[in-house]
Amino acid sequence: MNERTERFEIGPAARLDVSLPAGNVVVTAGEAGAIDVTVRGANLELFRMEQRGDTVYLSVERSGLSRLRAHYDIVASVPAGIELAAKLAAADLTVEVEIAALNASLSSGDLRTRDVAGPAQVKVASGDMRLGDVRGKLTVSGASGDLHAESAGELEVALASGDVDVGHVAGRAQVNTAAGDVRIGSFDGEVCECRTMSGDVRLGIPPGRTLDVDARTLTGDVRSLFEPKDDGPDLGDRVPASIRVKTMAGDVLLGPAAQPRS
Repeated sequence: MNERTERFEIGPAARLDVSLPAGNVVVTAGEAGAIDVTVRGANLELFRMEQRGDTVYLSVERSGLSRLRAHYDIVASVPAGIELAAKLAAADLTVEVEIAALNASLSSGDLRTRDVAGPAQVKVASGDMRLGDVRGKLTVSGASGDLHAESAGELEVALASGDVDVGHVAGRAQVNTAAGDVRIGSFDGEVCECRTMSGDVRLGIPPGRTLDVDARTLTGDVRSLFEPKDDGPDLGDRVPASIRVKTMAGDVLLGPAAQPRS
């Protein structure tokens, strides 16, 4: 297997853009002010590395059948805080450093990331997603894949098939899945809307909240672990949480917020 390595000098507002038909991409912690790329595979003459401004582009030349057979393993060492864009066909993406923003599209492959300081947008046809803390909005859409995230500033999910498991959501949450369970360990926003054709929905609510709940299921149970109260706590100007849940075949459970994961 052949190998090629290059270094790119970058400024503070750097971006890495990866487009790959097949293989494996690992983004790991590197030195400040530089992106170091090592690529392994056959037909390295098809692999392109170029820089325009503070953006480094990694891609494969369009050359018919040769491109379809191209398989590369990429390791990119980057400073923390860069933006990352990835368009992958049959490839996994692993991010081992905190990044500023993520925009990823995967046809067939798994995604693993650490924390994202800003927004994260993920499109997946088939593959699982596991993210750390996403402090901006987490937007996920796709056909088939499970989503696990430690937290999200806001959450918007649309999946045809797959479980959704998010530890904490600070703002608005909107989840739609045809077949899959939905779990939000701690919801601290003002509006949460969950719809699923087949799957259970479990929501954890921090103490001191009042709730406006509309939960419906055709073939399942709706349960609350909270004791009803005539007079809730004094919340000042805080708006009650609006919870809207609909499932065709599944249970709905509202309970105390889960403890943060260690």
